[in-house]
Amino acid sequence: AAACDAVRNASPNPNANPNAPVDPNLALLAGPAGFRAALSDTVLPRLRAFRPDVIILSSGFDGFASDPLGGALALSLDDYHDATAWFVEAAEELCGGRLVSVLEGGYDVGPEKGLGRCVDAHVKALRKMP
Repeated sequence: AAACDAVRNASPNPNANPNAPVDPNLALLAGPAGFRAALSDTVLPRLRAFRPDVIILSSGFDGFASDPLGGALALSLDDYHDATAWFVEAAEELCGGRLVSVLEGGYDVGPEKGLGRCVDAHVKALRKMP
């Protein structure tokens, strides 16, 4: 938060605060539809207003339906694919396609488990594959 405050205070741009707060409880109660709405109604508009030079995704997959820690959000492979595709599209529009994705979570591990399948959907969207 301090870094975001420093950016906002140093910039004449009123959109310089890159934070896009989303109430996790509301998103959780609304499930996948809430997740998608949070991205389309809050996160992506703030991203477009901010106009970054690069987009860095902290790509966590613990919201997947079968994940033992965050599975209550009940996200699907399509949710992760589509969300990634939206960020790829935003990166092309805003910063010449510069996007970095870093894996940071997902605990349904093992052969044919959720984490590997989510990462596969994510990478396909990064590569613009269906």
